[in-house]
Amino acid sequence: MLQEINHKIKEGGLRTANNFLYSFLENEDTLVKELNQFVGLQSEIYLSNREGELEQLKFASIFSDLISMYTVSPVKSKHHITMFESESPYGYDRQITIPASLTNEIRPNYNLLPGYSYHTSSDLKKIIKYCEPLLDNNKAILRPVRTLWVDKKHIDGKKQGIIYYAEGNTDTHHWFLKDSFDKDKMTIESYLKSTKIEQLMELTIPYFRDIKLDKLVKVLQDEEDAISPFRKELKNLILNFDELQDNLIELREDVLRPQIDTINRKFTHTKNIHSISVASSVALFSLSLIKVFIPAVNVSELINSIISGTSLSGIVMSELKYQTELNALRDNPYFLLWRLKKI
Repeated sequence: MLQEINHKIKEGGLRTANNFLYSFLENEDTLVKELNQFVGLQSEIYLSNREGELEQLKFASIFSDLISMYTVSPVKSKHHITMFESESPYGYDRQITIPASLTNEIRPNYNLLPGYSYHTSSDLKKIIKYCEPLLDNNKAILRPVRTLWVDKKHIDGKKQGIIYYAEGNTDTHHWFLKDSFDKDKMTIESYLKSTKIEQLMELTIPYFRDIKLDKLVKVLQDEEDAISPFRKELKNLILNFDELQDNLIELREDVLRPQIDTINRKFTHTKNIHSISVASSVALFSLSLIKVFIPAVNVSELINSIISGTSLSGIVMSELKYQTELNALRDNPYFLLWRLKKI
């Protein structure tokens, strides 16, 4: 179901911004239900065409299983806000829960107008294009932002208002306002706090900064079993990091690099031994084939030679041993980081 909804929203965004919004609204109730039942880590990121945004997406794809990509822009001309008339199917009353920290800003007599913010058609198409590997592999879903316009005009006679944003995964009839909002921040539910996420990203970004998104997604698919141990290891590492006493560069050089070097050394050794073994077996098998063209060949001896492992079976056994040793390398929780560095 989530895959189907994701596809509809994407297709809507490829047409127009209006199609994007209504493709989302038609499926929002089901989407929220699916997300609340989703098994895995979810992250949230706000897309506003800023520097470093793509690196955040790559990071989120590694350290979470599903990314909610909200479309919001600080430039008024670069986004829309849609509110609904009472006769609209989406003009129903919404219960708004205001956090205690905002009660002095949002008074009971203020006019509250719920709506949705989202990018222009051209910006949506750009986002969909560069995020396509994530969208097509159901690693991410594109969403408008629940928005509350707090209108003060009828209170003091001045044309003014303040925009607040609401949580995206609560019931569509009951919105919970965020007590703070920073479009540059990202969250990963049930993983780390924002400050620790920033530290972890700074620590690991050299390993994936230059990787194209489609290649990154392919590695994550190929090495799916290595993701969970890697996340756990890096979480523990960054939780024990004290920025007042330690340095992220030193942490990278003292912990990450030795682990990656160890895996690389073992991989190179295993690969070299495998190459020598295969070359020897191929040579023996070639000699066995040459015997076929010699009239005095003893066919039974040739068959015994192959079965006994001096030729063809030697290749098979060598390959099995090679794959077993490669799988052993995957037991190292830093294996995924090593794979990313190899790209």
